[in-house]
Amino acid sequence: MKILCSSIPALGHYHPMLPTVKALAAAGHEILFAIAPGFHGEINGDGFKAVAAGMDMDDLIAAADEPMPNQEVLRPDQKAARMFSQIAPRAMLKPLMEIAQEWQADVLLHEEGEYAAPLAGHLLGLPNVAVGWPSPMRAAFQLERLENALNEFWLESGVTPPANGGVFKTLYLDPCPPMLQTPFGLSLETAFSIQPAVPEKLKQPTAPAWLSAMPDGPVVHVTFGTVATYNTAPDIYLDIINGLSGKGVNLVITVGENLDPSALGSHGDNVHIERYIPHEQLLPHCDAVVCHGGCGSTVSALAHGLPLIVIPRGGAVQMRNAQACERTGAGRMIAPGDVNVDNIRDRILQVLANSSFKETAEKIADEIYQLPPASAAVVLIENLVAGQGEQNCG
Repeated sequence: MKILCSSIPALGHYHPMLPTVKALAAAGHEILFAIAPGFHGEINGDGFKAVAAGMDMDDLIAAADEPMPNQEVLRPDQKAARMFSQIAPRAMLKPLMEIAQEWQADVLLHEEGEYAAPLAGHLLGLPNVAVGWPSPMRAAFQLERLENALNEFWLESGVTPPANGGVFKTLYLDPCPPMLQTPFGLSLETAFSIQPAVPEKLKQPTAPAWLSAMPDGPVVHVTFGTVATYNTAPDIYLDIINGLSGKGVNLVITVGENLDPSALGSHGDNVHIERYIPHEQLLPHCDAVVCHGGCGSTVSALAHGLPLIVIPRGGAVQMRNAQACERTGAGRMIAPGDVNVDNIRDRILQVLANSSFKETAEKIADEIYQLPPASAAVVLIENLVAGQGEQNCG
């Protein structure tokens, strides 16, 4: 099969696709990415070919910041919705269709937030397969708002819009742990659960020397991911350090490439700060994780059976992950307006003291590793292309 893949040019959108793409490539199928040119280095680095389609993130953000025709001032979340559901798919549709025709693609594989592929597939008579994010589905009102925006997009091509922009119409590969998923997500007949991309679990990981030298006590990893918008947060890092001072808790903080660890100052032996530490090396030695609710950080922690303290930093997915951790008992959420030294200290100490949080996280970890690997979806995609129609995976 020839599988044409498309994604918003951002790691958080692209990475959830990788296990499925790699499984298809391992099964002998041809892979080609249609994606913005600024992201080709990432695709090539993973061993795949890419051709230019759609807009780079900087251009998408700039377009979303342009004034509305009626001069309406949009909130940040409204700008994001405009960017992903209106600007990005319109820029992607024509080149995606041209590439699919020229390359003679058999199927369009796209991540959940790339909305041109379902319409392109409909217009070309090709099936589309969506790979979801490892996070709960949007709330009903958010799905309705998204559907309304995508309805306009479909109507521009003279096509009666399907439900949810066609994202869930044919086959939806869902890497969200079922315990975190919403009732709507669990009810989708076209959904097939797959294991999310998680760090390799080393059988006997050796603790770094600096970690072994830390004082006795629980170890809490603090990370706000790899995106500068979220991880450049010196005030919150310092609130965490100051809030837990003298509480017998060891902190391992990673600040990303955009913040110099020295900017946070010098602290005691129980605080270690670096730009980046691979999760597979660190998480097996931790007792809890403080993060922003990004999919990678959240799923990595839960896959290691670690409870979370989630401080969303502005992303809608972050809030959904935070709410799911709170709802299931896998952790606690601190809403943006409630972030202060006292709340941070109290939530972290509560999660460390109450074993029920870790027990729930361990149940989710067991669930994650019992899910079918992405390779189990290969035969479903092959059957779809062979003409067996929409998949009922319920």
